[in-house]
Amino acid sequence: MRGMPALPMWLSENAARLQPQQVRRLVGTMVILRWIGLVWVGVLGILTPPRYPVALVLIILGIGAYNGWAMQAVRQPDDAAVLRVARLVTLLDELTYFAFLAVFTGVATSTVYAIYTFMLVEAIALEGVQGAVQAVALFGAGFGVVQGFRAAVMHGPFLNVDWLLWSLIFVFGAAMLTGVDRILLAGTGSAERIAPTPIPASQPNGGREIRLSEREREVLSLVAEGYSNVMIAARLHLGESTVKTHIEGLLARLNARNRAEAVAAASRLHIL
Repeated sequence: MRGMPALPMWLSENAARLQPQQVRRLVGTMVILRWIGLVWVGVLGILTPPRYPVALVLIILGIGAYNGWAMQAVRQPDDAAVLRVARLVTLLDELTYFAFLAVFTGVATSTVYAIYTFMLVEAIALEGVQGAVQAVALFGAGFGVVQGFRAAVMHGPFLNVDWLLWSLIFVFGAAMLTGVDRILLAGTGSAERIAPTPIPASQPNGGREIRLSEREREVLSLVAEGYSNVMIAARLHLGESTVKTHIEGLLARLNARNRAEAVAAASRLHIL
């Protein structure tokens, strides 16, 4: 994607657990919620002035900047780039939360901590268990850094009990939300992206197992929707010869003579 900053490899190499359109809807929803949150923070800053108002303004401007970028980036046709955008803004949300926590001391502590629930839901929706672990670990580390900052700069107490209590709350909350997430994904058919399992073939290939890669599944899904080789190549940003190779491999594995037979065989085996 043009204009997109270089990202760390760990932000882009993990396989997606959601379909591209689901990622786009998630990013679009979070863009809207982020604008609403910025309005709320602005009003809160007026009603309860923070100790460092300039820092709060800078944080609000920073969130507005990357949220506006995400709003534009999600409209790009490159599915892989949109996934990278989603992962990056999720991480930025978590980091800016702690920046906000460090400078805003006028709100009830429990209210500020509870706001992190939105970050947890966002991370789990995008990455499942991996997102839950990242969000909870970041909360524990970020909370400690913020408390250390307040103790050193503001000469306030280090809230050991709050740190432990809220870390445990988010551990249990993450476990419950992850369970609900897996149930919802199973109902929409996206669960196979979490842990693809080999599907036994009852007829093609003499009863042997058929294992499809993530890319082969994407190609097969587009074939089932009636896409031509050229259209598949454009959609997945592949060469036309690469798409042809994938389709020939699918025909051989499914013991099919043409696309229609391949789709029918895949449907019988519940691969699609």
